[in-house]
Formats: sequence, structure tokens, C-alpha cells
Amino acid sequence: MNQKQRNRRDLAEARASIVGHVRQRIPELTEQAAQAVLERAKAWGPIPARELARHFAERGDALTDPSPHCPAALVRLLRQLKADGFGEAVTQLSCAICGRSDRELPRPTPQGRCCMWCVCRTELRKCTRCGQDGLIACRLEEGPICRRC
Repeated sequence: MNQKQRNRRDLAEARASIVGHVRQRIPELTEQAAQAVLERAKAWGPIPARELARHFAERGDALTDPSPHCPAALVRLLRQLKADGFGEAVTQLSCAICGRSDRELPRPTPQGRCCMWCVCRTELRKCTRCGQDGLIACRLEEGPICRRC
């Protein structure tokens, strides 16, 4: 078996694993429906599927007790399941800093996944005009400019 065949087999196993995990938590989903949910959540591609399979293997309760250090595909999957009417069966992940669960959580931080507002509030940069650390509002030819300037 060559490397390409092994990769295909591993991807098929990862996908079967995540479909099984979703169906175990939400038994009313058929295999095809679970796959469709994963596809809409952008969790069916090779990288997200493998990340989710590894995460589910480490944390069997990831759909009901999500880790703040989970892969982005899990956040998207939880949101998609809620949008599809299975919100009672899963727990939405909250921002590790502000605790809100109604925002996208695109950024991993040392504390866990955070919304962009919290990331921006914690990422202070030196302003080229005033020389102080601040929240950068724009970047011009002269460099980053803070909100105060």
C-alpha cells in the first residue's frame, strides 16, 4: 500500500469516526444527515476531519463539554448542529475571556478560543503617532495608528 492509499484510508477512518461520534450523541441523525451537517460545518475536509477525529478520541464528551482548546472545526460543528435544531443535544463553546457564546471564536489563545473582540482588546500594539501601546484602528504608510489618534 503506497502513501496515497494510506492517506485515503486514514481519512475514511477519521470521517467514519466523527460521523459515529455525532450519531452517538444525536441518534436521530442518519449517516448521510450527519455527513451533511459535517460538510456544512466545513468539518469534512481532510485536515478538519482528522483534527476532529483526534479531538473526539481524546475527549469523548467534546459535544457536551467542549474544551476551550478545541479545533475550530468543533466550534463550527456545534454552531451548525444548533442551527439545524439539535442545540439541546450539544453545548456551545464560550469565549475564554468574555464568556459569550453568541460570537464566532476564530482565534486560539493561551486561555482558549476567543472572539475577535477579546483578541483585539488584548493585543495592544505601539502606535506610530503617539508612541504608546493601544488598540490599532488602522495601518497607514507611516505604520499602525491607535484608536485614540
